[in-house]
Parts: sequence; C-alpha cells; structure tokens
Amino acid sequence: VELTPLPIACAQPRFAARSPRALELLAHEAWLEGCLNEGAAAEEARLAAEDAEGAVSHMLATIARDEHRHAELSWAVLAWLFEVAPATRRAVAGAPVLQPNVIEPPVDRAVVRRGVPASQITAAARSHAETEARVRLRTLAA
Repeated sequence: VELTPLPIACAQPRFAARSPRALELLAHEAWLEGCLNEGAAAEEARLAAEDAEGAVSHMLATIARDEHRHAELSWAVLAWLFEVAPATRRAVAGAPVLQPNVIEPPVDRAVVRRGVPASQITAAARSHAETEARVRLRTLAA
C-alpha cells in the first residue's frame, strides 16, 4: 500500500466565515458523529472489554476511554454552539438518528474474548448511547 498526500483542495474549509448555515452544520455533525456515534463507540468498547480477556480487555477499556473523550469534546462543541447560536438547537433537535446495518452472525465466544463484540453488544451500545444522548441533549437545550 502506498500512501500519497491529498490535494490541498481537500484541506480547505467548507465555509469562509461564520454563518448560521456553518454553525448549523457544525451542530448537526457534532451531534451525529460526536455525541451519538462516538458515544456509541465508547459504550461498545466498554461492553466488549467486559467480555474480553487479558490484554485485549485492557486495550478495549483504553479505547472506550478515548472514544468517551471524543464524545465529550462534541458535547462541549454543542454547548458552545447553543450559547453563541441558539438557533442551532433546531438543527440538532430534528436530526434523524442514523442506524447502521448490523449483521447478526452467530456469536463465537472465542472471537468475543479476543475483542470482537457480538452484534448484540453493538446494538445495545448504540441504543444506550442514543437514549443517554437524547436525555443529555434535552438538559443542554433547556
């Protein structure tokens, strides 16, 4: 595999100045990608760490903490946005939750012990993260 640099155009900002649309998009992305998806990833890694063994469990617990920090950063961004641009609350309140397609393979406990979460863990983590995020969002938006 050979890695090559991306064209400079890929690194250009999408918006040249602060605008309601830019802040709305930032709020939407912070909510979906950060608060929900990073929150779900943190919960999935935490649950998988409970089923894994030894070094794999330790690694997954480390990943869970890291993903949790990513989610917390998004919550901080959202809190800032709600303060400086209250209209962004509408962008987040109406945002659909994108559910990934989860394939339901048979559970192989040996694989789970080595850190690959069963689909039930993935589904439970996503459900838990969404529920917790919705509650936290209501509090933040109040």
